[in-house]
Amino acid sequence: MSMRSNVRTAWIAVGGTLTALTVSGIALAVWPEVSRTQADDPSYDSSLLAPARLSETSVRDYTFLPPDLVVLASGQADVTVVPGRTGQLSLKRELVWTEGGPGPSSGRPDLSESWNGRTLRIHVDCHGRDEPGDPACQGRYTLSVPVTTDVTATTDSGTVSGRTAQGELRILPYRRRQG
Repeated sequence: MSMRSNVRTAWIAVGGTLTALTVSGIALAVWPEVSRTQADDPSYDSSLLAPARLSETSVRDYTFLPPDLVVLASGQADVTVVPGRTGQLSLKRELVWTEGGPGPSSGRPDLSESWNGRTLRIHVDCHGRDEPGDPACQGRYTLSVPVTTDVTATTDSGTVSGRTAQGELRILPYRRRQG
């Protein structure tokens, strides 16, 4: 073997050894952060394991002529009614959910919305995490209605609140549809 070949072999051996030591060092430094979870210690907050809190907001406007609006909400849908512009129903939807972290992740909720000119149906599905007030998954709706609108609303697990300027807000007990 020539001198050049020996030098090259030595450089390869030194480079491989340094690479292995670097990778091992990083793994040893990160392992305590990865192996300790919130299940072991609820007060532990790790930047690597903390769930991400995500949100999405959208606004839709519908032509609407009072006097009556019916709102049927289900799942994790919270509804707030506020006075708005004449001839228009404005629906602001904010979804909030978590992803990542230890334990099951709810992910983005599934939505179902329908509007027929008088009745607004809203359903927010949080993938089995349907506990009222669960901050990990929520659908918040703000409905701006013409001032003379009478609103009748019901929800199976969310909340309904708010007011109309001159109309009436009636909150009825939820009744599951038959069939």
